[in-house]
Amino acid sequence: MTRIVSRVFGLALLGTLAAGAASAQAPDPTGFSQPLNQAMATMESKLNLTAEQKPKAEAIMQDAVSQRLVVLSQYGVKRGQRPPFSTLLAIRSKMNAIASETHAKMAHVLTPAQMQIYATQSEQSSEQIKSMLLGQ
Repeated sequence: MTRIVSRVFGLALLGTLAAGAASAQAPDPTGFSQPLNQAMATMESKLNLTAEQKPKAEAIMQDAVSQRLVVLSQYGVKRGQRPPFSTLLAIRSKMNAIASETHAKMAHVLTPAQMQIYATQSEQSSEQIKSMLLGQ
């Protein structure tokens, strides 16, 4: 289960990094926009984006955050409430698809060295979200 949760929510945090502006405009029934925004800010600072990369990477991450928050909301996942395993299974493929799409888009914007940082940070963010989701 830990692995599924990690994969499901792993890159969610990264994508959520750009969610700051969107979450400030719309209510967040999931409670995950703030931690995702924090993760996005961390990712952005660690990637050391160029002026050309920054708007592109932010747009990609914002889109991913928005998509993830929609999925979480559709399945009624809320921060501080551990969802049933069946719910985690139900959203896994959607979250994995979002993560794969985001990774592919970021690969067109980032350098290979930055992609390594992106992958590492994604895993760390995944662990943080997993802990929040499982109430640990």
